Amino acid sequence: MRMPGKRQREVPGQQSIDDYQLAQVDVRLVLKESASLYSTESLSGPEQAARIMAEAMKDLDREMVCVVNMDNHLRPINYNVVSIGSLNASVVPVQNVFKSSILSNAGSIMLIHNHPSGEITPSSEDYEITRRLVEAGKLMDIPVIDHVIIGAGAGRRYSFREDQPDLFNGSPDFSFISRMTADRKGVSEMANAYPSEMSVLHDYSQVKKNLFIRLCNAEKNSTALKAVPHRQEADLAMTYHVRIDLPGEGMGSAMVTNEMLKNFGVSEAQLHEDAMQNSKEMLPAKFAPMATILFGVPEEQAMAEGEIPMMVLTNEKQVYGASALFYPEQFENMEEKLGGSYFVLPSSVHEIIAVPDDGSLEAKDLEEMVTEINASQVEPRDQLSDHVYHFDARERKFELAADYETRMNQKEQAKGKDSILRKLDEKKHEAGKHAPDRHHQKAKTAEAAR
Repeated sequence: MRMPGKRQREVPGQQSIDDYQLAQVDVRLVLKESASLYSTESLSGPEQAARIMAEAMKDLDREMVCVVNMDNHLRPINYNVVSIGSLNASVVPVQNVFKSSILSNAGSIMLIHNHPSGEITPSSEDYEITRRLVEAGKLMDIPVIDHVIIGAGAGRRYSFREDQPDLFNGSPDFSFISRMTADRKGVSEMANAYPSEMSVLHDYSQVKKNLFIRLCNAEKNSTALKAVPHRQEADLAMTYHVRIDLPGEGMGSAMVTNEMLKNFGVSEAQLHEDAMQNSKEMLPAKFAPMATILFGVPEEQAMAEGEIPMMVLTNEKQVYGASALFYPEQFENMEEKLGGSYFVLPSSVHEIIAVPDDGSLEAKDLEEMVTEINASQVEPRDQLSDHVYHFDARERKFELAADYETRMNQKEQAKGKDSILRKLDEKKHEAGKHAPDRHHQKAKTAEAAR
């Protein structure tokens, strides 16, 4: 080890490690636990985490910015100090905020920082930081649920979520991102880091090649769907997304908004057609028995073993694969493998399960099963629906399974009425055929009486 202030040369004439050498290093990001904060109350949500952090930060003599990472149920996972600033300011790089969130597999985050002065009113810098982090979170699919300011001493708190809820709603605001990047205010590290990737969102000739669809529950997302072009089938909604390749970080995406569609200068019908065709090529469908998908059992063997084959539909990446249900010709492909009509069970946004309709299954029983599994095994953000669907191979119709059964019952009732009317008509016709004979017999009886 080289001691401070001393220059070492191991061999005369040979350069030491201090001389003109640029060392190569390998960087590996890891999570490392440090000091913990303890609480006598259950950390079951962001409110409890904010109270614990407020108690820890209220007496600090300088600003400290922390991010609390949450799981998909908004339960705190851990916290990370991302910046320690002077008495009146703190610089918060986006990459520092989300680094621990990505490594922690966080579903959302909450930002907390203190004001040593005791004044909890947010500054313009506080608002600017919040806005840029919220927009970055939308792009990365790690939403910022709140930014809480802690006052010194008494630990009074200010919540951006409570005071300015609209700040957290809606899709990514690409106009804001572009504007702040152009102004060079440092608000959009995301756009600065990936300028060529973000530019794809302004050119439909580029967007068209990167479009794909996702599936969500229309009712649960009714507010968000007002701001984006979408198409609804039963209680499911297809939304449109643009793939953004982030160098060294894999694939990101951005949802197409109504404003973006207007700027593209194309119709919603054209957007839908392009997205459907491109999805099929970009994220090919994978339709195979459950045992094949989960355990790698050969498909022929899995099909032979099951009395009623349970087939899984997803895409090759098995991420947001339920949308493959609406790929062109997908209903027909599934019909061919299942041998006719079938039920569709929404396992999650990532896949669906299809089983043949052999007459032994009822929608009510299937929906009870789906509802129970959603409540106990599927995280809320991944749930697609509690309803079950049906594809009628004879009429080429996809619908809610309950609607299908109602439609079949109505047909049976109508068929029953037709049958009764037909029998009545036949009896009437038969009666008409014998009417002259009865008239003749009546005349003969009258004549005999005379």
